Amino acid sequence: AVHRGGAVLIEGAANVTVQRCEFDRVEGSGVFVSRWARDVAILECEFGFTGSAGVVVMGEAEWMDGTAGRFPRRTVIRNNWLHDGGVWSKNYLGGSVFLALQSETVVEGNVIYNTPRSTLTFNDGFGGGDNVTMNLLFNANRESADTGVVYTYNRLPFLTTVRNGTPSLIPAARAVERNLLIANYGTGACLDNDDGSSFFDNRRNVNVYCPAKHSTFLNGAHAKNNSESIYYVNGPCDYSGGYDEVFDANHCFTTSTVSPTSRVPCDPAHPTSTPGHPTTTPARRGNIYHVPNPSQFTVACGAAGWNLSTSQSKGYEVGSVVLPLGGAAAGAATAVGLARELLGMA
Repeated sequence: AVHRGGAVLIEGAANVTVQRCEFDRVEGSGVFVSRWARDVAILECEFGFTGSAGVVVMGEAEWMDGTAGRFPRRTVIRNNWLHDGGVWSKNYLGGSVFLALQSETVVEGNVIYNTPRSTLTFNDGFGGGDNVTMNLLFNANRESADTGVVYTYNRLPFLTTVRNGTPSLIPAARAVERNLLIANYGTGACLDNDDGSSFFDNRRNVNVYCPAKHSTFLNGAHAKNNSESIYYVNGPCDYSGGYDEVFDANHCFTTSTVSPTSRVPCDPAHPTSTPGHPTTTPARRGNIYHVPNPSQFTVACGAAGWNLSTSQSKGYEVGSVVLPLGGAAAGAATAVGLARELLGMA
């Protein structure tokens, strides 16, 4: 349950801006954008040691029907500093940006850290059309484990008109792009697209100490891209699967000799999905693997272990290449250089 309130509660309002405010040790949440709200902006604020969330954006629906429009749209959360929250709330609200039953929120340029659980949560698949970009997120899950720096969840379809103006159970796609995400403490994945999370475009992110996670329910989650990103890991580059999942054009730096694909579901007889034989194996192509020993590189597919040329002859990892890591320090230096370029810091 979420208490619908905060130090600042915005409901039934449009074009409201909260700017350059300090929320220091408030007992509950800092700013709560509730039910019908349009074009609210939360800019350049500090949220420190909040009892619950820093920012909550949450509407309401009639069971699974959101077509009445009683939810926030086009909220902007930009250039804020959130830290050390969740003094009382140790769940997904604690110290974080928490989004539920809303759409088209922009989360941009924020620094969020020292949270008991995730730093940013999408509680459901409602509406969509959100954009998460250029954020620095780290030190999550200091009092828990299993979840991600960014956590997304979905077990129930919602009817909205967000995607194309007509009622639809399909949300608009959400974009998570050009963020620096660091997994430490109890974090399991940087972008934890959990359970039935679908319709995410995860692109050009820097993921430190964490692989990509496609989904939890192979037959329930689908339609996500993990593309053009950097992964620095000590193990596989991604795990799990789902229908219409993509892992392409990524740089994967791994200090492990384990196959980078060893935790992805794959049938050697059908390593790629086709209309006549759909599979939960993510489509893989154009990736660059930086590994300790390229001569020992294998592409795991079920019980099979192929070299790269054999894998590509089967349509799996087409266009991908393998490069020497050159040692942990050299590999890290290369990864940092690519990350600076990707994030526009070069």
